[in-house]
Amino acid sequence: MKTGSKGTNVDLGVVNEDDEIAIDAPAVPEGVVNEDSDDIATLPRGAVEHADRSVTVALDTPVSFQSKSQRSGELTTRRYDELKFHRLNGLHMTEISMAAEATRIKVAFACSTRMNKGLMNGIYERMDAADIERCGKVIEYFLGSGRKTGR
Repeated sequence: MKTGSKGTNVDLGVVNEDDEIAIDAPAVPEGVVNEDSDDIATLPRGAVEHADRSVTVALDTPVSFQSKSQRSGELTTRRYDELKFHRLNGLHMTEISMAAEATRIKVAFACSTRMNKGLMNGIYERMDAADIERCGKVIEYFLGSGRKTGR
Protein backbone atom coordinates (compact mmCIF):
# COMPACT_ATOMS: atom_id res chain seq x y z
CA MET A 1 0.00 0.00 0.00
CA LYS A 2 1.03 3.56 -0.65
CA THR A 3 -0.15 6.56 1.30
CA GLY A 4 -1.77 9.29 -0.80
CA SER A 5 -1.04 13.01 -0.39
CA LYS A 6 -3.91 13.49 2.07
CA GLY A 7 -2.98 10.44 4.19
CA THR A 8 -5.38 7.98 2.50
CA ASN A 9 -4.18 4.49 1.70
CA VAL A 10 -4.11 3.55 -2.00
CA ASP A 11 -3.85 -0.15 -2.87
CA LEU A 12 -1.59 -0.41 -5.91
CA GLY A 13 -2.16 -4.17 -6.27
CA VAL A 14 0.33 -6.61 -7.71
CA VAL A 15 0.99 -6.85 -11.44
CA ASN A 16 2.44 -10.03 -12.94
CA GLU A 17 5.02 -8.78 -15.45
CA ASP A 18 5.08 -12.17 -17.18
CA ASP A 19 1.40 -12.13 -18.20
CA GLU A 20 0.99 -12.60 -21.95
CA ILE A 21 -1.80 -10.10 -22.52
CA ALA A 22 -1.38 -7.75 -25.44
CA ILE A 23 -1.50 -4.17 -24.21
CA ASP A 24 -3.56 -2.94 -27.17
CA ALA A 25 -6.06 -5.80 -27.03
CA PRO A 26 -9.19 -5.26 -24.94
CA ALA A 27 -9.77 -7.97 -22.34
CA VAL A 28 -12.31 -10.58 -23.42
CA PRO A 29 -14.02 -12.67 -20.72
CA GLU A 30 -13.35 -16.42 -20.78
CA GLY A 31 -15.75 -18.26 -23.07
CA VAL A 32 -16.38 -15.19 -25.24
CA VAL A 33 -14.99 -15.11 -28.79
CA ASN A 34 -13.20 -11.90 -29.82
CA GLU A 35 -14.68 -11.32 -33.28
CA ASP A 36 -12.27 -8.44 -33.96
CA SER A 37 -9.16 -10.60 -33.67
CA ASP A 38 -7.25 -11.30 -36.89
CA ASP A 39 -5.16 -14.05 -35.30
CA ILE A 40 -6.64 -17.53 -35.47
CA ALA A 41 -3.83 -19.00 -33.44
CA THR A 42 -0.81 -17.62 -31.65
CA LEU A 43 2.34 -19.25 -30.39
CA PRO A 44 2.34 -20.32 -26.74
CA ARG A 45 4.78 -19.19 -24.07
CA GLY A 46 8.24 -20.70 -24.53
CA ALA A 47 7.86 -21.15 -28.30
CA VAL A 48 10.29 -19.57 -30.76
CA GLU A 49 9.61 -19.34 -34.50
CA HIS A 50 12.65 -19.65 -36.76
CA ALA A 51 13.32 -18.21 -40.23
CA ASP A 52 12.46 -21.59 -41.83
CA ARG A 53 9.02 -21.31 -40.13
CA SER A 54 9.76 -24.18 -37.74
CA VAL A 55 8.97 -23.61 -34.06
CA THR A 56 10.97 -24.78 -31.05
CA VAL A 57 9.12 -25.28 -27.77
CA ALA A 58 11.09 -25.35 -24.52
CA LEU A 59 9.60 -28.01 -22.26
CA ASP A 60 8.88 -26.92 -18.70
CA THR A 61 9.38 -30.52 -17.59
CA PRO A 62 12.14 -32.24 -19.59
CA VAL A 63 11.52 -35.83 -20.70
CA SER A 64 14.11 -38.57 -20.10
CA PHE A 65 13.98 -42.27 -20.89
CA GLN A 66 15.96 -45.13 -22.38
CA SER A 67 15.22 -46.63 -25.77
CA LYS A 68 16.47 -49.73 -27.51
CA SER A 69 16.93 -50.27 -31.23
CA GLN A 70 15.63 -53.64 -32.40
CA ARG A 71 18.13 -53.58 -35.28
CA SER A 72 21.33 -52.91 -33.33
CA GLY A 73 20.17 -53.87 -29.85
CA GLU A 74 21.80 -50.65 -28.63
CA LEU A 75 20.38 -49.04 -25.48
CA THR A 76 20.28 -45.23 -25.66
CA THR A 77 19.51 -42.72 -22.91
CA ARG A 78 17.49 -39.82 -24.29
CA ARG A 79 16.63 -36.43 -22.78
CA TYR A 80 14.44 -33.81 -24.37
CA ASP A 81 14.45 -30.24 -23.05
CA GLU A 82 12.72 -28.93 -26.16
CA LEU A 83 10.88 -30.13 -29.26
CA LYS A 84 11.17 -28.64 -32.72
CA PHE A 85 7.99 -28.60 -34.81
CA HIS A 86 7.78 -28.15 -38.58
CA ARG A 87 4.82 -27.15 -40.70
CA LEU A 88 2.63 -29.99 -41.95
CA ASN A 89 1.90 -30.86 -45.58
CA GLY A 90 -0.90 -32.78 -47.30
CA LEU A 91 0.77 -36.16 -46.85
CA HIS A 92 1.03 -35.49 -43.11
CA MET A 93 -2.63 -34.44 -42.95
CA THR A 94 -3.65 -37.70 -44.66
CA GLU A 95 -1.49 -39.73 -42.27
CA ILE A 96 -2.98 -37.93 -39.25
CA SER A 97 -6.57 -38.31 -40.47
CA MET A 98 -6.08 -42.04 -41.13
CA ALA A 99 -4.69 -42.70 -37.63
CA ALA A 100 -6.97 -44.12 -34.95
CA GLU A 101 -8.69 -41.31 -33.09
CA ALA A 102 -6.90 -42.18 -29.83
CA THR A 103 -3.47 -41.76 -31.46
CA ARG A 104 -4.03 -38.79 -33.79
CA ILE A 105 -2.32 -36.24 -31.55
CA LYS A 106 0.75 -38.48 -31.21
CA VAL A 107 0.86 -38.98 -34.98
CA ALA A 108 0.51 -35.21 -35.50
CA PHE A 109 3.38 -34.61 -33.07
CA ALA A 110 5.51 -37.26 -34.81
CA CYS A 111 4.84 -35.81 -38.27
CA SER A 112 5.50 -32.25 -37.16
CA THR A 113 8.67 -33.04 -35.18
CA ARG A 114 9.88 -35.36 -37.96
CA MET A 115 10.42 -38.19 -35.47
CA ASN A 116 9.40 -41.80 -35.92
CA LYS A 117 6.15 -42.71 -34.21
CA GLY A 118 7.76 -45.09 -31.70
CA LEU A 119 10.11 -42.43 -30.41
CA MET A 120 7.36 -39.78 -30.27
CA ASN A 121 5.11 -42.23 -28.43
CA GLY A 122 7.83 -42.62 -25.77
CA ILE A 123 8.23 -38.86 -25.45
CA TYR A 124 4.50 -38.08 -25.46
CA GLU A 125 3.66 -40.65 -22.78
CA ARG A 126 6.20 -39.05 -20.44
CA MET A 127 5.38 -35.40 -21.20
CA ASP A 128 3.76 -33.12 -18.67
CA ALA A 129 0.18 -32.28 -19.66
CA ALA A 130 0.93 -28.53 -19.74
CA ASP A 131 3.80 -29.14 -22.20
CA ILE A 132 1.51 -31.30 -24.36
CA GLU A 133 -1.05 -28.50 -24.44
CA ARG A 134 1.54 -25.88 -25.42
CA CYS A 135 2.96 -28.14 -28.16
CA GLY A 136 -0.57 -28.74 -29.43
CA LYS A 137 -0.99 -24.98 -29.74
CA VAL A 138 2.01 -24.90 -32.09
CA ILE A 139 0.25 -27.34 -34.42
CA GLU A 140 -2.91 -25.20 -34.15
CA TYR A 141 -0.73 -22.20 -35.05
CA PHE A 142 0.47 -24.02 -38.19
CA LEU A 143 -3.11 -24.85 -39.15
CA GLY A 144 -4.43 -21.41 -38.26
CA SER A 145 -3.30 -18.11 -39.66
CA GLY A 146 0.37 -18.68 -38.94
CA ARG A 147 2.81 -15.92 -39.82
CA LYS A 148 1.65 -13.46 -42.47
CA THR A 149 3.73 -14.03 -45.63
CA GLY A 150 2.14 -11.53 -47.99
CA ARG A 151 1.10 -14.25 -50.46
